[in-house]
Parts: sequence; structure tokens; C-alpha cells
Amino acid sequence: MARLTSRQKQSQIASRSKAKRKKLKTFRHRLGLMGGVAVIAILGGGSWWLHDSGWIEKTIADTQDGIYAMTASGGFHISNLTIEGREKTSKEEVLAALGVTVGDSIFEASLPDIQKRIEAISTVKQASVERMLPDTLHVRIVERSPVAVWQHDGTLSPIDEEGVVLEQEDANDYLQLLVVVGKGAPEHTTELLELLATERSLADEVVAAVYVGERRWNLRFDSGVNVMLPEEETGAAWKRLAEMQREQGILQKSVQSIDMRLFERIFIKLLPDADPAQGGATET
Repeated sequence: MARLTSRQKQSQIASRSKAKRKKLKTFRHRLGLMGGVAVIAILGGGSWWLHDSGWIEKTIADTQDGIYAMTASGGFHISNLTIEGREKTSKEEVLAALGVTVGDSIFEASLPDIQKRIEAISTVKQASVERMLPDTLHVRIVERSPVAVWQHDGTLSPIDEEGVVLEQEDANDYLQLLVVVGKGAPEHTTELLELLATERSLADEVVAAVYVGERRWNLRFDSGVNVMLPEEETGAAWKRLAEMQREQGILQKSVQSIDMRLFERIFIKLLPDADPAQGGATET
């Protein structure tokens, strides 16, 4: 067997040393992973016990109470309440929805929760709550306003733009508004009003609207004429009716109804004593 030179011996020793260091590093790494798993297991078991015993929740609650008490004693306590936009909503309802007491820490009040409770009041459409340090809560309210009157089950109920029935309102105070009739009418009243507003002079002559089959509208004008709008192309039909009114004064003629449900033709039905020459079908 050939003898190794000094340089070869040194190289061999260096290689073995490097291999040992690599194995030691791998061992330490594996040991660290095992230790980490063990710690996680221990802490996991411990945190389960703390959670199960309620110790964490109680500690957090006690800490929060201490902070709130400290801020309140430091001048940051509720002593003033301002309400903006309230006309129909009672002050008592707002105070009940606030759910706070004079002297409470102003930081303890949950503004999102208060907002939800105030918006649950039937007269309120939107609300916002603001802390005005050091001691004031400011509430802004947007109340619901009637845009039409819904006739149903022999009664009249004011409704707002979202179709919400305003039970606290007296319908007799809003008889100048459009009367809508039919199942589903409240939910679609706003889109109808938006359509009518595109021809304002004609819209002012509409006194009632019937939602037929939960899909289309019949309009009743103050002249007594009934207009049957189509389910589709409603905007085009409404524009066409406005043109007929401007050019022919169709609503002031001896007309009983105008059927616009077919896009290609408009059918006009005359009153019993009208001149037959005025009736029939009109090309569109």
C-alpha cells in the first residue's frame, strides 16, 4: 500500500473534519425542530387550558375595564350628546339605541354597534356616530322621507325611496304624491319615478301607477287616460308618449286608454262618445 504524502494526509484530515461538522450541523438542526415541536405542543396544551378556564378572557376584560375607568377619571367620559337631523325620530328612541350612560368612558362606546342600533329605528335611513373628545358623542341622522303612497289591502301607506313602508306617517299628509298599487310596487317605485322624471311635464300629470304582474306598469293620468307601458323598452315607450302629447295633445283627446305593450304598434281606445276616427292603431 502506497504511503500518503504530508499534503495528502492534511487533505484527508480536512475532508473528514468537514464531514463531521456537516453531520453535527444536521443533528443540531433536527434537534431544534424536535424541540420546537415539543414547545409548540406544550404551549398549545397550556393555551388550551387557559382558554378553557376563561382566564384569558377575564384578564382581557379586567384590563379593558381598568383602562376605561382610568380614561373616564382622566376627563374622557361621556357628559354631552348632540343629535343632528332629527325631526320625526324621538329623542327617547335615539337615547335607548345609544346604550351608554353619562360618566362612561368615551372610548368604551362601540360606534359601529351604536350606528346599527340607531339605523334599526323605523324612521332612520342612515346614521353616523362620532366621538368629539374629550366628552361628547355626536349623532347625525338621515331620516326616511315619503316619495309615494302605496295602496294595498284597502289602506294607504307612505313609502320611501327604498320601498320601506313608513308606518309612523299619516298617508293623508302625502296625498299629493304618486299613488302606487300592486304587489311589489314599493320595491320598484324609485325606478318608476326616475323614468317619469325624464319627461317632467308629462310626469306631473300622472296620478297613479299600477304594478301589473310584478313586471310592468299601467299609468293613470289626471285626464282619466290609462296608459299601459311595456315590460321592456319602457324608456322608449315613455319618450314616445311624451312626443305624442307634445305634438297631438293625446291625453286631452277623447281617449280612454293607450296600449303601448307592443313595440311596433300603439293601440288607442276611445271613450264611448268619441269620434271613431281618432281611435285604432298607430305605427311607431
